[in-house]
Amino acid sequence: MGFRDWMRRATSRETEPVAPSGGQDFGDVDDAVTFSMTIQVGPDWSSGEPVKMAGTTTEAADECRHMFAFKGLPDGAHFEAPATLVAVGAEGRADPVVAVHVDGARVGFLPGYMAKVVNPDNRPLSGAAAVAQVQMWGARVGDGMRVIGWVAAGSAPVSWPRSSPDLRV
Repeated sequence: MGFRDWMRRATSRETEPVAPSGGQDFGDVDDAVTFSMTIQVGPDWSSGEPVKMAGTTTEAADECRHMFAFKGLPDGAHFEAPATLVAVGAEGRADPVVAVHVDGARVGFLPGYMAKVVNPDNRPLSGAAAVAQVQMWGARVGDGMRVIGWVAAGSAPVSWPRSSPDLRV
């Protein structure tokens, strides 16, 4: 049974209304049934579920390469670290942009749909809203480095999505 069939069955009136027992008359009662459903599409940021970062190998490539070297991993590998979320200037932007920083270096960005969730008003982030953590994977490719990273809100333990991604181009 598909979702549509389930919804039809759940909302159809397959039986006649039953009169209340005990002879009580409730008068003109509306017997319509209403319900609401929330469907979560994508990760649940507020629960600390990790989100794949954008821009790690493009816009933040140099910073990522330097970060891996700074961590003693010039040829790649992986590391986990505390991070800070930073709202990128709102000048001329209708949609918010949120960068991910580790030790002051920009290592990526939240995807656009998640930036709208984290910073809907496109204002500077501070306090708990700016606290995050990352898991970064890197591999040397020619003269550069291919990097994939995930970011999660807060500082609680995270169930990262994978142990070793495929970093081949």
